[in-house]
Amino acid sequence: MKIGNIIYKDELVNHTKQSNINYLNIEDDIHEFDQTLPTLFVGWRFFKENFGTIREKYGVDILEKTIKNDLMYWEFSFDENKSDHINGINDFIISLPRLFFRVKYKYISIDPIKSGNLKIIEEIKNIGNHIDSIYIFKNKYAYMLIRNVVYGLNLEQLRFLINEEYTNEIISFIKDKTNKIFFDGDGEFFKEKLDDFYLHDYLYRYMPIILNT
Repeated sequence: MKIGNIIYKDELVNHTKQSNINYLNIEDDIHEFDQTLPTLFVGWRFFKENFGTIREKYGVDILEKTIKNDLMYWEFSFDENKSDHINGINDFIISLPRLFFRVKYKYISIDPIKSGNLKIIEEIKNIGNHIDSIYIFKNKYAYMLIRNVVYGLNLEQLRFLINEEYTNEIISFIKDKTNKIFFDGDGEFFKEKLDDFYLHDYLYRYMPIILNT
């Protein structure tokens, strides 16, 4: 699963390449990159000389490293500014999961209070007839992927506000609407992905996306 692009000419100093990032250097077709993914262009001169159309479209100058919010950024090469180069690439890597999920997906929490407690199943019925994948974290939370939206259910809250029986009824209902369900009883699926996504704070809610790929 690729969550971003880094496009560059010169060596990326103090950086270990990540398996979930597309890397394109000057020897590749640098203009054939997935523009739906958050992208970092490394090297101000490199960016100016090769991506004039993008620069003109967004009015980019050397004082502003954000080209398009959440989607495109540039950073200095090591020769241009050593500290900015190292720190900027690292900051992009750390921010990448948040950028990727915010650009590509929406998160909605199903609130039992707003839903009217016993009407939660009806609300899920109205969302869609098929759930792409479901991730259940330690039997405490359920996250459902439907197209580009993740819907979250706090199972502990449901047990407290309503009862165990109705909560189990909801779980059975959503299970019947998918052929991809991931039970993470001990949180091991979640732990395995933390390194790839740099301890992203809300990673668990996006696990049905990650495990569905």
